[in-house]
Amino acid sequence: MKLTRNVFTLLILGLAVISAAWWYRQRTLAHRLSPMRRVAAPDNAALQAQMATLQAQAARLQARVTARPGDIPARQALLLTYQQLGQLDRAMEQLEAIVRLQPKNHDAHLALANAYLALKQWPRAEQSYRAMTTRWPKDHAVWQGLAAALFHQRRYQEAAQAAQKAEQLQPANPSNRYVLATALQEYAMLYPDPQFHSAALDRARKEFEKLIQVWPNNGDLYFRLGRICIATRDISAAVTNMEKAHQLLPDRADVSLYLAKSYVSSRNRQGARKVLEEALARHPDSADIADALGQLVQSSGEPDADPKALALFQKAVQLAPRNARFQERLGTAYLRTNNLDQARQAFEEAARLNPNRAFPFQQLAAIYTRMGDPKRATLAARNAERLNFNAQQLNLLEATVNAHPNNVPLRLSLADRFLFLGNRGAARNEYLIVLRMDPQNRRAREGLATLDKPQPGTMTASTKPTPSALPSQEAARSR
Repeated sequence: MKLTRNVFTLLILGLAVISAAWWYRQRTLAHRLSPMRRVAAPDNAALQAQMATLQAQAARLQARVTARPGDIPARQALLLTYQQLGQLDRAMEQLEAIVRLQPKNHDAHLALANAYLALKQWPRAEQSYRAMTTRWPKDHAVWQGLAAALFHQRRYQEAAQAAQKAEQLQPANPSNRYVLATALQEYAMLYPDPQFHSAALDRARKEFEKLIQVWPNNGDLYFRLGRICIATRDISAAVTNMEKAHQLLPDRADVSLYLAKSYVSSRNRQGARKVLEEALARHPDSADIADALGQLVQSSGEPDADPKALALFQKAVQLAPRNARFQERLGTAYLRTNNLDQARQAFEEAARLNPNRAFPFQQLAAIYTRMGDPKRATLAARNAERLNFNAQQLNLLEATVNAHPNNVPLRLSLADRFLFLGNRGAARNEYLIVLRMDPQNRRAREGLATLDKPQPGTMTASTKPTPSALPSQEAARSR
């Protein structure tokens, strides 16, 4: 029996996925989506009776499906009943069974892919949407869904390509343009210097500016536009857009953080501090806000700036202990308050968390010297010198690739370098660009295969600093 399209339309609406309103409402693509509403615990007789009725209905339908596995209407009814009961796994089982029974049914496939997306099963959603692009290549919603699934896997370049397909199929659809602009923006932001990818940022900026005409009260659009302006050093526009975003989204911690950044760039440090102090009061568990406020306080020149800043950096590290930059700033704050041993521990932890930055090793070289340990000071200094050279080489390589974008060996070198440094998103981008120019390139394929492997829980030998540059076992145990 043929599927009833209205049932799947109802299901898709119930899942609240892939629609203009959905893209408009969300901060990021389906980030906080609650796909199938769980029914609240019964708190009165009427609700208990309703739940009992639904459970009895589910039992009858399950028996019918067991007796007649090909009964599509029964599976549809059972699917919706399980959804009402909040039994998500059982609802998905029925949806998957319907797709198997009717492999050519577009609505069933789309409902299944959307459900995977809403349930944050990104790889399964990607697989489902990809299969649909082969069978229904002119359905913009399929390409839009694929873009969302890729976006959530931080594969922004691929997400932008899928979104561009959706935009080409339905250019007037603002949701398609939003997905495209967001993917382009995040693609560029993966790189140490986003301005090397100004074409992507320019396209994203133009799309966001157009979307503001459609959705003038969407604070997220102003926020994203403001971030692009900060990246491209259009400070006046950054302030204007971030102020508008803050007006519309006063409770978003990230909006407050970037508004403060735009104020600092425009030399309005007093405004930045006020924003951050208010934000920290609203978001006392935000490590980013505590860290940003600490930096402002530390550079304020106030008589008690150093102890105040130290307390804020301690708070940031307590909230996010695996953030290397927070550890670095904590170490600097300890140095400014003459606590040499605590500074050493903070910089050693920063070096462990990110062994590819020179700054912690530079500070450790000075600290070890002051502590009377010339051997470790020399080793730390050598590591700092090596990492500084590597950073300069990366900057030069990026600039050279930007000047010669079609040079495959240069792009491969850049991709390999990003992979070594742990910037997996940028590495993937570069390998994909190489494969577009040279589809059979073995080195690029091997690089992508490496990226597709599960990430290990610990650093590999190739990414660790030399053992002699690490803290002593006594220091490690003391923590």
